[in-house]
Amino acid sequence: MTTVPSPGRAAVAATLCVVTAALFAYSTLETMLSPALPAIQHAVGASAPEIAWVFTGLLLAGAVSTPLVGRLADVRDKRTVLLGVLAVVGLGTLLAAIATNVALLTAGQVLQGVGLSLVALSVGIIRDTQPARRVAAGNGLIVGTAASSTAVGLVIAGPILEVLPCTWLYWIPFAVLVAAFAVAWAVVPPCPPARRGRIDFTGAILLAFGLALLLIGISRSSKAGWGSPLVLSLLVAGVAVLGVFAAVELRTDEPLVNLRLLGMRAVLLTCAVAFVVGFGTFAVFVLVPMLVELPPTTGYGLGGSALSTGLYLVPLGVVGTAVAPLAGRFERVIGTRGVMFVGTVAMVAAASCSSPRRGGRG
Repeated sequence: MTTVPSPGRAAVAATLCVVTAALFAYSTLETMLSPALPAIQHAVGASAPEIAWVFTGLLLAGAVSTPLVGRLADVRDKRTVLLGVLAVVGLGTLLAAIATNVALLTAGQVLQGVGLSLVALSVGIIRDTQPARRVAAGNGLIVGTAASSTAVGLVIAGPILEVLPCTWLYWIPFAVLVAAFAVAWAVVPPCPPARRGRIDFTGAILLAFGLALLLIGISRSSKAGWGSPLVLSLLVAGVAVLGVFAAVELRTDEPLVNLRLLGMRAVLLTCAVAFVVGFGTFAVFVLVPMLVELPPTTGYGLGGSALSTGLYLVPLGVVGTAVAPLAGRFERVIGTRGVMFVGTVAMVAAASCSSPRRGGRG
């Protein structure tokens, strides 16, 4: 392993600032899109299932790129990986900013999905560059940044759309990401890996292909119907490809995703709960803007604006910002299962209380 000199105090502080700024810009960008979905849908002439790919494409890319980037950070210089991620996200943001149709917008969103790996990558860079006494505080700053940017993005999207076209929701973060790339290039020190290894690109391709087939099949079902040959073929093909992916991963010494861990009951339960919670959370980010901003003549729309949508959603970001630093304390008091139980019950109760009753609005 190559010996790298320890970074100076200024480089340490600058590294923490640049990874935090990049994460804040990226998280704010993706959060701002939720209140702006109807405006973006109108700008590119997309249908409701098509505009849902603003989030679907991003999450699909994130599902594949997060373990891939994590593996790259294990066996390659984390500085190089960070610059690569910022470059891909910046390109995706640029494509979305200039998009005039839903295909180009979706392509941009898919590239932006690589940015979902920034949290884990930032934690690794902090571990390698910060003094031991500041690692915990740095990780807390990363978590707090990710949560607070949700609240900020939901609030500022409305005022921006009041005075500027929706493309500025991409141009502003793009400028910040370009600046973050330049600063990262200048100040982030090398973070060489402790060991070398291979990258499971075969697994990444199979995972991406299988998930894409499933999601395309689901999105086509609204028009073609669940029993149509096209939808059934896509779903069957997607399941088959994911089956091949599972077989490959179980036979690989250094898999992209260690599926053997799912044999542990605690890991399987955690993954299942995370899937359900993630599904519900992003369904809210897609459905609420449409329900709030559709005209009352539809029978269920509220006729609101992007600003009012942001205000409806901002409690998610505020509560997340407040609760995230306390999760460790809650775990020590009521245990891991207790935290999971309280969190999921709170989400179910919130959804139940906000559901319309007897033709009224929740």
